[in-house]
Amino acid sequence: MAPRQSRRLLRRVPKRNRIILVGRKGSSGAAIVALLLTFSAAGCLRSEPPPPPADTPAAAPSKAGKDPAKWTLTEAQRAQPLIRVGDDVMTLGFFVDMMGPDLLLWREVNGADSANRKIAETLEGHLVGMLLAKPALAAGHGRLPEATQLRSRLLVDALTRELVQAQGAAFDVVTDEDRQRYHAAHRAEFTTPAALRISHILCDTRAEAQQILDRLLSAADQRAAMAKVGVTRARNLGMFPIDESLPVEPPNDSPKPPVTAALRSAAKTLTVNGEIYPEVVAGPRGFHILKRTGERAERTTPPDRLKATLKRGILAERRQQLLDQLADKLELEADVQYHPEHLEHLRVAP
Repeated sequence: MAPRQSRRLLRRVPKRNRIILVGRKGSSGAAIVALLLTFSAAGCLRSEPPPPPADTPAAAPSKAGKDPAKWTLTEAQRAQPLIRVGDDVMTLGFFVDMMGPDLLLWREVNGADSANRKIAETLEGHLVGMLLAKPALAAGHGRLPEATQLRSRLLVDALTRELVQAQGAAFDVVTDEDRQRYHAAHRAEFTTPAALRISHILCDTRAEAQQILDRLLSAADQRAAMAKVGVTRARNLGMFPIDESLPVEPPNDSPKPPVTAALRSAAKTLTVNGEIYPEVVAGPRGFHILKRTGERAERTTPPDRLKATLKRGILAERRQQLLDQLADKLELEADVQYHPEHLEHLRVAP
């Protein structure tokens, strides 16, 4: 088969041979994905339990630990090859296990055709990875720190799935009380902070900025005063949170100059909309004239409008707790030695 031809075939599967896997919602918060299987006619994966093969007494749920009422996969079906590149084989079971946490309902959000394209692209990406893996390993890239770190992360992900599976169905149960507690503990994540909208006129020289500022402060009609000095309108500098520990929210409709501490200090003194700061403020790109043009009250999204988001956060927290408990147990059993004093050898090169 010619290069890329096999990958192009993934995009030309007849619709009658496409199955979008309906998976239980995952908890990692990753992108919503569905699984495209190009060989449904072979009976590898069905929305209803298939007849048991001769070597399997009954249709068993996947090792991915997903809800057998949604989809089933026997051990014989798990062993079937999905992609083969020479001696390297990606089995159907491996692919399902790897994608399991992210099997959300892409089809419900973007439609079946979009889901088919998404999974065709996913499979194509895995094929490209398999083709490039051998020369990369042969070149010694498997020993790179990044490769070691990625392998460790994948192993931890696999271990996490096993720990979650061992918890049973109760792991995924999230009550209204759970959501309320999580929402209260992470309130800042669901709150838009109170802020001031600040506009500015940016000038190249202090003299120019001072001239414009003097005219604005003395004019009864500020728009007319700006027209006289050739300034058509002020630019939006962004939303300045009242809590100065929070970053300034930049505007979407104009270039964002750096917001310095001097600009923030000046902005917070403006108490009413329409007020102009009485002094020119120097910045790294020029000289600013500041004006308060609006305000925003603090808004917190209530828990009943964040059910899916809160559930993802709660389940992620539960997974982390399982890993932390196991790590604490292993640390007690292992001979762990810390040598933070060696960090003293780190020096910044001159």
